[in-house]
Amino acid sequence: MSFFLGVVLLGFSALSVRRRVRNRVKVLEERADKDVPETPSPASRAIMELVGLAGGIYIAITALMSFLQINLPDRVSVSGVQIGPIALLALLIAIVQPYFARRR
Repeated sequence: MSFFLGVVLLGFSALSVRRRVRNRVKVLEERADKDVPETPSPASRAIMELVGLAGGIYIAITALMSFLQINLPDRVSVSGVQIGPIALLALLIAIVQPYFARRR
């Protein structure tokens, strides 16, 4: 069961990065400026955004949990990998975020 959960999490992570790459490529295509200096590839940019968003969510959840004085276990096991529950929640929220974000 935990192996299946790990595969599902990995699949959703890949789909999230793929969605972020598509969004970034669309933005770059819409911006027709040729005078813009080179930027990182869409894939690396998408991974940086995913990690940055997950980090921000982690900080917000940690502050909220501290404020509400909610105790959680230190670690949970996902496919044999030990991870903090707040980090797992932050990563899951960051993965599904592009599917709920509206394009401006």
